Amino acid sequence: FFVLTAVALLWRRDFDRSDSLREAALAGGAISLAAWTKNEGILFAAAFVPVHGVYRLATSGHRKTLREAVAIAAGAAPALVALICFKMWFSPPSEFAGQLTVARLLDAAEAVHANAG
Repeated sequence: FFVLTAVALLWRRDFDRSDSLREAALAGGAISLAAWTKNEGILFAAAFVPVHGVYRLATSGHRKTLREAVAIAAGAAPALVALICFKMWFSPPSEFAGQLTVARLLDAAEAVHANAG
């Protein structure tokens, strides 16, 4: 349901002549709710958002693409924050996400920072 909603909203946005970003924000919310619902939703979000970004960049230019990306991110943020918190602190380890913990994320961030400088 959420996958279809996100695709339909962004498809409708292609034919909308206004500069309203309402559909993009709602699509971001639908994408994040798809990710919250099932692990396959996370894969959908990871695949669909970059593909749509490349499509939008090819058809609309940099400025409109950036505005739409910000709207999608704003719409997706609340559910994605809840999903990340849930995966980090409450969910059991899975073959998909592994054991995602704050300590492992901080270790990875420290390793990236050490290798960058």
